[in-house]
Amino acid sequence: MRKLLNVLFAVVAMTLVACGDDDPIPEPTPTPKPDTEQKDELYPEVAGRVVVSYVTYYGSKIPDVRYMTHINYAFAELVEDDNGVYQSFKLQGKESRFKQIVDLKKKKPSLKILLSFTHGSSNSKYTKENPFGGFSEMAKSDVSRKKFAQDCLDFCKKWGIDGIDIDWEFPGISWNGEEKYDREVDVENYTLMMKQLRETLGDKYLLTYAGYVFDAQGSAENKNWKYIDIKSVDPYVDWVN
Repeated sequence: MRKLLNVLFAVVAMTLVACGDDDPIPEPTPTPKPDTEQKDELYPEVAGRVVVSYVTYYGSKIPDVRYMTHINYAFAELVEDDNGVYQSFKLQGKESRFKQIVDLKKKKPSLKILLSFTHGSSNSKYTKENPFGGFSEMAKSDVSRKKFAQDCLDFCKKWGIDGIDIDWEFPGISWNGEEKYDREVDVENYTLMMKQLRETLGDKYLLTYAGYVFDAQGSAENKNWKYIDIKSVDPYVDWVN
């Protein structure tokens, strides 16, 4: 529209000059340029609306927290002994990157940060005697599930973050042929693990998981299951990513 008005003004001016009008033609008032500088004020949040950004350990970009309500830091991974028994977990990449993300809470105190877990373990040693590993192995044991959940709680308290996001994608399957799985028990143990996490984390911390989401698929007769029993897991989680 501004271009059109400028053209019309030029046409009128040329017409006045052609008619011999000696009155000076006023210059058009400059249109103020829009303020393109980024402002620091936070956008109002909408109740019940979750805007999540997954931030990777190997990246360098920082999300604009004005638009985010939650950040999932990806990833942490399980640490096992030589027999595949869960010992602890660790951040992938440099701790300084994680701290950089956690410090965003200083800029936006309402921002929630969750730690996301990848489904494997970089130190898994798959053997005939230990064919599983990762979440599949850890979730089989009540002792391991409780230890993992307690480690998650301790980590949240230490860093002042707001919850845990489980990216076991997915029970009973492997994307790359390396992570092992156990279709007889993975789906059931996934539910038990999420139940334990909720009991340990309580209501103060968030618990979410990544999914497409496929409901559990398989055969009870053959005990050949995969994916997630959504209905069984639902009472323990805040939402699905």
